[in-house]
Amino acid sequence: GSGGGGGGATSPASAASDTESGVFSVESEVCAEHDSELDWFCATEQKLICSLCANAGPCREHGVAPLARRVGVVRNQLVDVCEKIQLQALDIEKFIQQTLTAKEQKLQASA
Repeated sequence: GSGGGGGGATSPASAASDTESGVFSVESEVCAEHDSELDWFCATEQKLICSLCANAGPCREHGVAPLARRVGVVRNQLVDVCEKIQLQALDIEKFIQQTLTAKEQKLQASA
């Protein structure tokens, strides 16, 4: 989804934030069921899984992809969002400058 709250939610339903932070953690996490590295992403369940879960386990019928590919997709999305934010920031700066210039001209004209 778009937006979102950060924060210390403790309910099991909000475990997705733990999974998302795991994507960027330095330590490799391990599948509790297969004791294998979590190097795949299940889009259906929105969580990290191991290759055994992806190919023969509970997620074999789900939309799964190697984690490296998913990381690339997310990275590209972040780059796009950052570029849009930078363009918006430039537009805002331009608007502020135009507004200040107009106000200064009005002040000089009335002085």
